[in-house]
Amino acid sequence: MPAVQPWSSQKTSPIHASSGRLSFTTHHKARWGQFDAYAYFEKTDVVKAKRVLQGHTCVVGGIPVSLLAGGTPARIEEHVRELLEQVKPGGGFILSPSIGTATADTPVENLHALIEAVEKYG
Repeated sequence: MPAVQPWSSQKTSPIHASSGRLSFTTHHKARWGQFDAYAYFEKTDVVKAKRVLQGHTCVVGGIPVSLLAGGTPARIEEHVRELLEQVKPGGGFILSPSIGTATADTPVENLHALIEAVEKYG
């Protein structure tokens, strides 16, 4: 199965609900890969979320913007490795920065470290 699956040709409107702890978007009647919905998390433990939602919802998140902006390349690699060891089995996970945007002064080497770690462990 390719890493990226095309979105369903059915045109549906997303439902988006957000709180301080959770951001969840679902597309009714559309299928994304094998999943009926996907959930994008900001402040929720994505490992626990994947365990709870496994089989019917694709979990998105796992990379804190604060780690990209203020971490080191070694810490970013370690975070990606540890996270993917837990969420990669069985699919249903998209590694993504948490909600927010990395600041303009985010070190480019941190972004490179993220890409390299995903290529290495993903």
